[in-house]
Amino acid sequence: FSRRRAPLGAAVAPRFPGGMTENCCNPTWVGRVGDAYDMLWKMVIRPPRDMYSVAELGPAKFRIDTRIYARRDIQLLSSRGALECSHFFPAKTPHTKRPCVVYLHGNCSSRLEAFDVLPLLLPRGITVFCLDLSGSGMSEGEYISLGFHEQQDLRVALEHLRRQEGVGAIGLWGRSMGATTSILRAAEDHNLAACVLDSAFSDLQSVAEELVHRGRFPVPQFVLTWALNLVRSEVMPRAAFDPLALAPISSAPLATCPAFFGVASDDTFVLPHHTEDLRAAWGGESILRVFEGGHNGIRPAWFLEEASDFLLDRLLAGSCDMVSDVIAIGEAASVRSSGEEDSGEDSGDVSAQRLVVAPSAAGA
Repeated sequence: FSRRRAPLGAAVAPRFPGGMTENCCNPTWVGRVGDAYDMLWKMVIRPPRDMYSVAELGPAKFRIDTRIYARRDIQLLSSRGALECSHFFPAKTPHTKRPCVVYLHGNCSSRLEAFDVLPLLLPRGITVFCLDLSGSGMSEGEYISLGFHEQQDLRVALEHLRRQEGVGAIGLWGRSMGATTSILRAAEDHNLAACVLDSAFSDLQSVAEELVHRGRFPVPQFVLTWALNLVRSEVMPRAAFDPLALAPISSAPLATCPAFFGVASDDTFVLPHHTEDLRAAWGGESILRVFEGGHNGIRPAWFLEEASDFLLDRLLAGSCDMVSDVIAIGEAASVRSSGEEDSGEDSGDVSAQRLVVAPSAAGA
């Protein structure tokens, strides 16, 4: 069972509309402002959409090592239309209550990005729920909003999960836009057990200004302010939110669940100080890990493993009744690693294929 997306945060450049790069190359400052204006409003609400086929979701059953897992696809309804979602869980005991992590993708990505964490979370006894946020992937919606409306999509997903008998404590794992979405929701939902927040921004206006200031040709501040207000006037009627008022840093003090922050020291797209500022403002327990690799670089294995263990520990802390079940899963996995195959009723299902994560291009 393979997929076309790269490992978590695969090394690709930030994606801009129309083939533009981070350093626009118009030789005049007037042209530079025009380029920046077009880049900024499209980057905010209509970056390249990640299009994929249903077949790329793979088979309904698959193996990780010798254990068989299943995927159930569902459709939820949010205020901006239908959301296409997938839930991954052990095939043999789908109704056993287990902790769950909701994975939230970046702005040019889709639920396929969550496939990178399946080999980390599923063997730890954690089910994984993922969705195409509105305006992304196969979900309905014309525009994205970098977290503003997406956090309502997440609210719908959480309400659904809390109605399921097989779902216990819930955590979040968000990347870029998905991390911002997680922060906004965690500020309002104090029943979340924990969050992993990779490369979030503290406020969108700062990101926009920093991108323009780091361009090849300088733009006077008064001109940049004028251009950003034009961007606001373009975005608000199209996507129904004020991009210059999108500031997760204001929500961070209201979030009380434990948070595991990650940022690349060489991130030139969303500068590292955004994550550092969010961590300093966080209203609950927080941990920060710094690595190299840029905004879209491959995350080191130690970071992914530590983030997964962090989630497991905090999820179990709020769900003592599930501890014995997860321990049993780990013990069974240990037995199978010594040569014993999964003897469950699904072990002979020929439709179950081994999970293989194949590298390719992925969005921010």
